[in-house]
Amino acid sequence: MGAAGEHLNSGELDSIAKQILTEPHDYGGHIWAHCPWHVEDTPGGAFYYTPGKDFGYCHSCGTSGDLINIYQSIHGLENSAAFKEFFSKFRPDVLKGSGELSSFKRTPRMPREQSGQEYEPKHYQDPEEIWQEKAKRLIAWGQQHLERNQEIRNWLAARGIDMEMARKFKLGWNPGERGKDIFRERSSWGLQEEYKENGKPKKLWIPQGLIIPYMDNESILRIRVRRFTSQENELRYYMIPGSTPRMMLIERANTETGLPQGAVAVETELDAIMLHRFVGDLVDIIGLGSSSSKPDEAAYQLLQECNCILLALDFDQAGAKAAEWWNNHFPDISSLWPVPYGKDAGDALQKGLDIRQWILSGLPPAWNFGPSFEQVEKSVEKPQELSPNQENGNAVDDLDIPDTIKELYHLLDQYPAAIEVAQNGSVHLRENPVKALEYWELSKRISDLVFGDDYVIDFLHFQAKRLGRIINRNNLLEGVNE
Repeated sequence: MGAAGEHLNSGELDSIAKQILTEPHDYGGHIWAHCPWHVEDTPGGAFYYTPGKDFGYCHSCGTSGDLINIYQSIHGLENSAAFKEFFSKFRPDVLKGSGELSSFKRTPRMPREQSGQEYEPKHYQDPEEIWQEKAKRLIAWGQQHLERNQEIRNWLAARGIDMEMARKFKLGWNPGERGKDIFRERSSWGLQEEYKENGKPKKLWIPQGLIIPYMDNESILRIRVRRFTSQENELRYYMIPGSTPRMMLIERANTETGLPQGAVAVETELDAIMLHRFVGDLVDIIGLGSSSSKPDEAAYQLLQECNCILLALDFDQAGAKAAEWWNNHFPDISSLWPVPYGKDAGDALQKGLDIRQWILSGLPPAWNFGPSFEQVEKSVEKPQELSPNQENGNAVDDLDIPDTIKELYHLLDQYPAAIEVAQNGSVHLRENPVKALEYWELSKRISDLVFGDDYVIDFLHFQAKRLGRIINRNNLLEGVNE
């Protein structure tokens, strides 16, 4: 049964189908109508829809699907948009609290104690030592190539992953050997031999692409490669054999904030890394791998401690189906919280979504603190009145401070960004990733200064203690030479 059939009875499905199909009529327990997927020479004789099974099929074109697939085709929508529009029109109560985010209204409740069904999570062994040693070399080699590949760095930046995050999670680039995928003997990685149909041993395939490792302390658990292929039927993500299927867990960066324990689950590891950049001080992040994945032993243990779980899955049938399992096993604390537009978190970010505010809007009120992208930009759109010694660039250059601090001021004057100095001393650059890509060189240089220059780092900590934890162009030099 499809997603519509999970929320509507057969009578409701029958009524809706007759509203959206062209020239519907009943016969033999089915609704016969014009095919929603292709233009028929003799309309009405090949397509039927069965409400009791929420299933439609066309004998002519061979396409099948449920009522949401049919609605999607009729209105020319993407799957996630069709899901939202369908239930908004016919059953808006289904969407209540599941991700409609037109006004960023906050969740009104605090979660209650868990009382989920019994579940036995799987335990996975770490890869063998020889495999980890080979993986370690591949990762280090890939990191070197990523540092030199501006195109892939730009691609990551568009997805909200700056080089600080790329280095932290040891992302890399595999250019291949002589422009082709890499092949190695499986035994050299400690893997058992596998054979082709002709009896010849298979090679270990290491395709060109973005290297995405997952590590637990010093142990390398997995390497996934994000391939950049133009063929739709080819694998986009490939896990190197020998990797463990454990979920990516990124624990909250600061556990001394006094906040309750919460988690956000997304499908891809890249989205998990991006979310950690923007809300890693608020919640734990879990990269599921796919919407149908169930928590393994480590992930389940972490989730047991949570007061709130946001399921930031794709807003489609697979996401809705996965949410049912989570709601059954983590009742009252798990909520389907997809992005309000776009396919996933990375896609929505590229379209301008304020990731931090989106997550805060799904969390209970206890998590409500910290600036959003909009707040950061507004804080520098209208500069405050400057003191006489700062009213122009030349005056700033005459100040008795290190040149790198002056340079940072001039960069922030050209590009709206802010620096957040957290209570534990960690420093975060707050910027809109869409604008970061537009002002790539400025953003990169600001990042180099904020995270790599000792004078700047010490100065930011000094100003944060005096002025508050958000430093921008307006207050960076406040009080200097007074």
